[in-house]
Amino acid sequence: MEESMKSMVINQVAEVELRYKSKVKASERPKVSHSRDAYIIFKNTWDENKIELQE
Repeated sequence: MEESMKSMVINQVAEVELRYKSKVKASERPKVSHSRDAYIIFKNTWDENKIELQE
């Protein structure tokens, strides 16, 4: 019983943090100043056959 209590305490996670850092400099990223710009970027990036699966 005592061993299972120790195991429970060890396996508890208080916080999980996930970070994404781009390797592309901000000055090299496309500028989005209008929703149409975002649409064009996404359209060129995403595979049309999978776009509905990723929403």
